[in-house]
Amino acid sequence: MSTFNYPNTRATTLGLLTKFGKSVSLERESDGGTFDPSTGGITGGSTTILTGVGVLLNYNNTERNNSDVQATDKKMLYQGDALQIDDKYGDYRVYKIAELNPDESGTILTTAQLRK
Repeated sequence: MSTFNYPNTRATTLGLLTKFGKSVSLERESDGGTFDPSTGGITGGSTTILTGVGVLLNYNNTERNNSDVQATDKKMLYQGDALQIDDKYGDYRVYKIAELNPDESGTILTTAQLRK
């Protein structure tokens, strides 16, 4: 029985995302900020920039039938710095994350559900 080569799969995924996707930068607001009720945002604190490569897709109709996917949600296939819920990509926030890491040697692909 042969073993599957996940490092090669990870490299192939990165190659495809690089070829068909684009460079992606996300922001993570670090602790230390305070909520400003007049603006509805966080003031103070610091921001960390996350980088990787990815492709931004619309959800298809079958996926939207799930009550957890809204019509304006986007799906990002991504490989790069580890994402967390509430990281920001433009006007979108990371709402849900699914990582493909079959042998626990490192994430091959992250699928992030983005929501405005």
